[in-house]
This record gives sequence, C-alpha cells and structure tokens, in this order.
Amino acid sequence: MRIIDDLRSGLTPAVEELHQSWDKGRPEPLRGRELAAEAVTAAAFLAVATLMAVLVPAERAFDAPLAATLVATYAVMARVRFPIGYGFTIPTQLVLVPMLFLVPLGEVPLLVAAGMVLGGLPEYLRGDRHPTRALAAIGDSWHAVGPVAVLAAAGVAAPELGDWPVLLAALVAQVVVDNGVATLREMRVDDAAAYTPGQTLTVTSPRWAFLRSSIWVRDWPMPPPIDSGRVPSTIPR
Repeated sequence: MRIIDDLRSGLTPAVEELHQSWDKGRPEPLRGRELAAEAVTAAAFLAVATLMAVLVPAERAFDAPLAATLVATYAVMARVRFPIGYGFTIPTQLVLVPMLFLVPLGEVPLLVAAGMVLGGLPEYLRGDRHPTRALAAIGDSWHAVGPVAVLAAAGVAAPELGDWPVLLAALVAQVVVDNGVATLREMRVDDAAAYTPGQTLTVTSPRWAFLRSSIWVRDWPMPPPIDSGRVPSTIPR
C-alpha cells in the first residue's frame, strides 16, 4: 500500500475535493474544451468500433439474448466503484473477458460502449447527470479496442493455454490503449476551474500509469479483476 499512500500524500486540496465528489450529481452539461475533447474521443471510438464490427471476421454467430445479458451485466458492473488512490475502479473486467469469447469479436467494443452508457441511465433519467456526459461514457470504452485488435490479428477465437503469448499481448494492448487515451483526455483539464496544468501532470505521471497497469496485471483474468480503464479522468463525469 506504500504506492497508494505516496500518491495520496501528493494530492492537492482540489483533487482531495474531487475524491469526495464521486457520488455527487453532475447535472451541468459539458462545455468548452471538455465538451470538444469528449466529443472527439467518443467519435473516434465509434468510428474505430464500427470498423471493427464490419471488418473483423465473425468466428461465432451473434446471439441477441446473450449479448443483451452481457451488456446489462456490464452496466451493473459499471455502477460498482472501488476507491483506489485518488480515483476509483470498477469491476467490468469480469464481463469483458468472457465477452471477448462469447460474442462476435468485432462487436465487443460497441457492446462495451452500450453497457457503459446504460450504466449511467438512472442518473440521466433522474436529471443527476446531463445527457452530454454520455460522451464520456463512450470514451471510457476505449479499453476494449486493444484486446479486440490483438485477438483479431492473431485469429484467436477461444482461450487456449497455448495461446498465452497472444492473451498477454491482449492484456498489454488494453493497458497501453486505455492509458494512452486517458492521458490525452486528461490534458484537456488545464483550463478547468478547479485544476491547473501542474495538477494535470500529477494525474498523468508515470507513477500513476504504473499503478493502474500493475493493478490490472495482478488481477487479470482471475476474479476479482479490476479494470484499469475505469479509473476516471481528473474531472468526474
């Protein structure tokens, strides 16, 4: 726990306040650079995910009831938060791993996005979260792109012990893509009201990236897995 304690010791008062605001509503819409960044991130994800759904060969038939069950379960898991450092993580990895081998591989990213958006539906309906913040939920789905790309390139349709190098590569791809996209998104907060560019550097430091990756490596794919991609950006969405 020394790494986490070290992280907490370096938190600024503004980030400490963020740490206490996870469960507060966000009824205000995204604006300015935050809106632009989340819109670009979501649009890029949807473009890539759609291309994957079209171009990645289907190794298995699409089962609508199974897909709906997985999406609903993903949504439930997306609502469960475990505090870690100054952020939180959610156990969606419990659903992502079997999803990679139960539904057509190319459709996994779009199904993950559907689950992430559906997970915030109660807040949207109550007015606790503005609908524009669904863009952030879509952007939070980039963690599914890396593993799909690796498994599709390797032609792995079912998990086999002999395919461990491919599975390890899928793990690395998830961590790299997720951390890379998250870092780019977090760079947009340098003009947000509660933050400064120096605080953004604290969030995106190599020390934090190592912590996120080490949590994911330690727990994947055995339960209870922790999905590194679900650590939020510096502004709660």
